Amino acid sequence: MEKGFKTAPWVDTHLRDRNREEWIDIVDYDGHYQISDHGRVKSLCRHDRLGRLIKEKIMKQLIDNHCQASVVLSVDGNAVRKNIIGLVGFHFLGNKKDGNIFYHKNKITFDNRSCNICIGTHSESMNVNYAIGGHSVYWKRLTARKEELSQKGLRRCTNCKEIKETISDFHNNKNDPEGKSLTCKECICKSNKEYYKKRIEIDMKIDIMSM
Repeated sequence: MEKGFKTAPWVDTHLRDRNREEWIDIVDYDGHYQISDHGRVKSLCRHDRLGRLIKEKIMKQLIDNHCQASVVLSVDGNAVRKNIIGLVGFHFLGNKKDGNIFYHKNKITFDNRSCNICIGTHSESMNVNYAIGGHSVYWKRLTARKEELSQKGLRRCTNCKEIKETISDFHNNKNDPEGKSLTCKECICKSNKEYYKKRIEIDMKIDIMSM
């Protein structure tokens, strides 16, 4: 906790600046929103498109199921949800290269102070996770099991949970480290059949309604 403050930055909605807090206009939202190096987002005083006055305030952050903090930025009725780590990283650390990510040094995912954010690869982020004990014993065992299966040319389908041949039972996927999709061909085929079946039912209902 910062000296002189009883609340952490991600829950502090008081307009006063925190210790040496620096504010920058958010790109594409100049005059509407600012982001600080403490990970807070400020909605600036302005008038909306109907001429109504919008008072200046510190925005309340939303925490999703993965403990990632975000805010909803809105201009002229167009609302977009933005992750705080991305806003702080881009405006205070610079744009990341392809293949790199923003990650938290202490692995507290809603602590989005610029001093707690790094640019690096996913592997580097995982190494930090292991170093500080961020992964549970279960997750470490799961990762070890995945590596063991990979060495045998096998992988577990994330949908049906069955262990199958990596080469023959999974489609190619260039975004995966092993070059294969996480869901097996059989599950994808079933999913596609269910999708088209529902589409046909919807089309039939539309045809009946239009008669």
